[in-house]
Amino acid sequence: MFIGIFHMKKSLGKRISKILFSKICLSEMWTRFLKKWRIVNLITSNDHLNALRFYQKRENRIIFFIQNAINEARKIKPSIPLIGNDSIPINDELVLKKLL
Repeated sequence: MFIGIFHMKKSLGKRISKILFSKICLSEMWTRFLKKWRIVNLITSNDHLNALRFYQKRENRIIFFIQNAINEARKIKPSIPLIGNDSIPINDELVLKKLL
């Protein structure tokens, strides 16, 4: 991959080059990781219906749920609300998986 930067001040061009290069390296590292493992796992709470809809439309599958996971987390962080989106009690976590 080639990136050319031209007609800029020298210092500005160097900064932009570094930013572009670091983004390319990160994206190539991410791509290699995904090619190696071929799986992406997502975790969301049971009240996030919009997130579930979003992920399932993109071929993620619910593989299991962790019963009372949020209740256990609430012991460590009491500020987690009891009631979430659409007045649904927040208790469990759902794990979704996408094979690439």
